[in-house]
Amino acid sequence: MYITARAATGAASKASAPKAAFRMPDGVEKRDRPLGGRHQVEWDALAEVLPGLPSPKNARQGRAMASLVLDAALEAQGRNRRTSYSRTEAWYSAQGPWLDSADYSYTTVVESVDALVKAGLLGDHDKVAPSKRATGWQSSYTAGAPLCTLVVPASAIVLPPKGLLRLRDRTTKDLLRFPDTDGTRRQHRWMERQNEAQASYDVWLDVGERRGHLLDFTGVKDGKVVKHTVDTRMTHSYRVFSGDRNHGGRLYGHYVQGVPSALREGIILCGEKSEELDFSCLHARFMYALAGILLSEDYDPYTAVEWGESLDPKRRRKLLKQGFNVLVNARNHPSATGAIASKIMLADGRKGVPEKGDYDGARAMIAAIKRAHPDVEKMFHQDLGVAFQKLDSEMMVGLLNDLTLSQGIPALAIHDSLIVPIRHKGKVQEAMKKALSETLASTMEKRASAVGYRGNLRHVQGNAPALRTGGSRPRPSSSDSASAKLTYPRRPARP
Repeated sequence: MYITARAATGAASKASAPKAAFRMPDGVEKRDRPLGGRHQVEWDALAEVLPGLPSPKNARQGRAMASLVLDAALEAQGRNRRTSYSRTEAWYSAQGPWLDSADYSYTTVVESVDALVKAGLLGDHDKVAPSKRATGWQSSYTAGAPLCTLVVPASAIVLPPKGLLRLRDRTTKDLLRFPDTDGTRRQHRWMERQNEAQASYDVWLDVGERRGHLLDFTGVKDGKVVKHTVDTRMTHSYRVFSGDRNHGGRLYGHYVQGVPSALREGIILCGEKSEELDFSCLHARFMYALAGILLSEDYDPYTAVEWGESLDPKRRRKLLKQGFNVLVNARNHPSATGAIASKIMLADGRKGVPEKGDYDGARAMIAAIKRAHPDVEKMFHQDLGVAFQKLDSEMMVGLLNDLTLSQGIPALAIHDSLIVPIRHKGKVQEAMKKALSETLASTMEKRASAVGYRGNLRHVQGNAPALRTGGSRPRPSSSDSASAKLTYPRRPARP
């Protein structure tokens, strides 16, 4: 994704590309979606249902233009985010091998966008001046009014994703060349087998509004109505790594991931009712494991925080969970404060720029979280989220390999949760518990070398947080737990 400058009113900024150190004020930045190209249709077929479609110079530009239109129309009829794209020739030379559409190039995309904007089919066009260095900023647009009601031609198809293993630059989000090794080739073959299995599943949702292969949903998020549109033909997944192969790696792409979580409860998977099983407080458990501490299953690291006691308990826990995870993912304290202030503002039903009270609440929340979790205090706002994503993605790949490919149990991954038929619930829960135990054990073995933690392994039981009462952390006795004598199961072989 790329970030496009916005003023507080939502209008596009016409400033030139920012310096590397530039950061939009907290609460007034908006993430755009990257250019998509998996939906394909011939220009002639699209022109029949879309009056005013500009004429292309050649067949390739016609296909590229049609793909741009379908991509914008489906987004306009769903979440309606801005779409970012590059107007730099070098970008297409570097990114060409991974673009979803083989017809996309500097010429076909830039000329098509300009023509579509002129025809009124794309709008709010924000051009960013080309820069000699990577900034992560790109030009962007929204769909014009005619695309909001466009009926997609029946002849339109969906291409499988191009690149099942993707490596993204952490700053620009551009795709990088994925190393070609025996290991990565094995991972690619595994992805092909998994996608073949997923494509064979009969998935049905008796919710939303169907328009052929499209499924529309309307929900409420952060106090505002949000629309979603998914294409039920998008059944392939791919893995996305961040910066290198040791960070990120989660599975993306299957249309079920775009279905609101509350509506996923109604999924019929291979003719059976399903249930979504997830790992509770997963990244908090990873963080404590790095400190050599094993959290018990009934410990809630969010409600252990003394903050916002006057709020509704459900709303309070949601905010604290968001704040905790922001602290795990943030790169520094100021960015964490701004992000949490925005969460508080949105939870209060307000939009725009966070106010002083929101920042005061964010700082108070951060202090309370750190007081409740002194054993991992130094790990907050240290950019550990992508490292933890690598851990949970490896767990998910191992589970899918065991359940789907080895035992034939249908399963769909939603980042760190699995949707499975209810009759397999017990077996899947046992497999998930084993995978988590092995991952935590492995993490505790090589705990916290990057952040300087030392000390014996310990356990945190029940709902009491591991609070320090002063002085150094006491070392457990030999009878404190089996910490000093723990034997760890061997990690499962990678698929």
